[in-house]
Amino acid sequence: MARHAKLKPRKTNRPTPWEISIPPHMSATGRRERRYFETQEKAEEEIYSIRNRRMSFGETLEQLTPGRAAEAVKAFELLAGHSATLLDVVTEWLEIHKDRNSSVPFLDLFNEFLAVKHDRNHEYLRELRITRDRWPELHSMLVSDITHRTFPRSSPSFLLVPEIRYCGTGERFLTSASNADF
Repeated sequence: MARHAKLKPRKTNRPTPWEISIPPHMSATGRRERRYFETQEKAEEEIYSIRNRRMSFGETLEQLTPGRAAEAVKAFELLAGHSATLLDVVTEWLEIHKDRNSSVPFLDLFNEFLAVKHDRNHEYLRELRITRDRWPELHSMLVSDITHRTFPRSSPSFLLVPEIRYCGTGERFLTSASNADF
């Protein structure tokens, strides 16, 4: 049977007289650590903190179902060879998901933009409506899902940029929409 580590403060001859030696399986780094303290009380507080952290980790680990553990292992296998961590991937996915859920359909955004610009020149408004109606397949798409990849390669070259730019009018629409926080 394995021995349990005994975390006890030990008196030393150093300027900081109390030491605790933390075994690798209990340290945050996975390596043996030595920590030094001014008083025995501070050393015992640190031991208490380490024990609590270890117990709460064990409780958390017990809550992990075998299915979730297998899923985590598979996720780590998929990430092997990449510089991203599982936490990085999940955090980025959650940001994308949040952005996507806060997005609106293209037609709704464009109509809202037209409503804001209702007092402009009649010719300008007509150009905006023509621009809106030029791409009916975009009307139901969420704005956050529209990229330069949305358009076929045969599209005019002015569309092949990171943002959607239909023409001068489309560019003004997107610039104004992003500035107005639509």
